Amino acid sequence: MVPRNSYVRLRHLYTHTWVHATSIPIDKDTEGKTPVMHKVGLASSREDKEAFAIVPVPSQEVRDLDFANDAAKAIKKIADKMEKGSHMTANERKYITRLLEDLVYFVICKENPGGTRPDPLNLDGKPNRDRQKLIREQDVLKEIFHFLKIPLRHSGKPLFHMTDLADKRYEYLRYLFQLCYKVIQHSQINYRKNQEEIANKYLRVMQSQIGFNVSAEDTIAALVRDNSRLLEKHIHEPEIQIFIDLLKNNKVPRILSYLGDLCVSKGTAIQNVQLMVCNVVLSEGNVDVLMKITVENDDVILHWLEDGPKSRSLKNLAEAVMESVG
Repeated sequence: MVPRNSYVRLRHLYTHTWVHATSIPIDKDTEGKTPVMHKVGLASSREDKEAFAIVPVPSQEVRDLDFANDAAKAIKKIADKMEKGSHMTANERKYITRLLEDLVYFVICKENPGGTRPDPLNLDGKPNRDRQKLIREQDVLKEIFHFLKIPLRHSGKPLFHMTDLADKRYEYLRYLFQLCYKVIQHSQINYRKNQEEIANKYLRVMQSQIGFNVSAEDTIAALVRDNSRLLEKHIHEPEIQIFIDLLKNNKVPRILSYLGDLCVSKGTAIQNVQLMVCNVVLSEGNVDVLMKITVENDDVILHWLEDGPKSRSLKNLAEAVMESVG
């Protein structure tokens, strides 16, 4: 037994070489910060003075690591099973639901709220950076997207399609997808490395699930908000058209807010994205999302297309609103 806080030399059992430190950084891409982790090497001979400290790890860090590692394995097991064409059992549904809820609580340090468990889909808080890092490094994010990609399988027939999630029979799956996206949202807040990984590897997956009430569009908007680097790298006219198509099918104000978020980063306009949004919105194929305004007999008239041409005077519209609230 080696006592804690000891200094030791490490020898590789099979090659009989000595472990030594190097100056090669592992975390050199950590947002411009000085690297704190470096690779180790092996050498046949080394000076006695090069030793490693045996430093105890706080028990909470060990528990966090074990939880993240076990969570990734559990999600992978379920995703692998469903990819092979088998549905979850009732116990597996209950288990994976509880696990994803716990992951939401875990990232924002609210895993022990006490009493009634709050609704994880409406739960916000400040994410713990170390836990965000664990979510990425222990492959929790990877396995969450593995699960999300089940309806996108290219080989064989998937168990379900995204359109099936509107069916009451698949309500539990829609909830699982919503939980997955909630974990993704929490894991990327103010953490550039996680944002880059999600955008580089999984943006297409999220785009394909926009409009199915699983919060894919909310997650994309949160991912690129105030991040000019991601906006300019990943947002192009096809991505903007996806939001326009969503607006045509679901005329809700938040979609316009998403488009507004794409145009600005930290209060500064991103001109090339603004230009792309204008080009897409003002294109001939999207004329039906805009209102035409005319003036007739000193009255402002709004014209729009919705199951055919429609129009209404602004005065009449204002009077109707006053009646509804008064």
